[in-house]
Amino acid sequence: MARGSTTDRTGPTVMKGLLLIPAVVLVVAGCGGGKSATTTKASPSLTGSAAFLADVRHAGLGDTNVWNSSDDGLIKIGNDMCQGLASGQSYGAAVETLTGSGKNITTAQADTLVRSAVHNLCPDQTSTLP
Repeated sequence: MARGSTTDRTGPTVMKGLLLIPAVVLVVAGCGGGKSATTTKASPSLTGSAAFLADVRHAGLGDTNVWNSSDDGLIKIGNDMCQGLASGQSYGAAVETLTGSGKNITTAQADTLVRSAVHNLCPDQTSTLP
């Protein structure tokens, strides 16, 4: 067929459109941006308070359910948990302190906060974990 014929459907415009489809699919596939549901620990490259903050933020703790959601405030809460454990408070009592705070913290979130505090802020209290 001659170029420009009304029955020619493979002209340059149609071909350009077909070439863009894979590029659009690749861009959309990379736009998930959500948190992985399987990640439960901070990156191994993080340590101390940075790892603690990554863990508790990943667990969904922060803006609406913790009485002091700044980084310093969250670290203070973690350190308070460590002091309680060092003073003889049980792991279960520490978790109950958080879930009973009236701040809408789930048992799973409280567990993450206490465990991450022990692992990252006061590893000397590891023996207090079940």
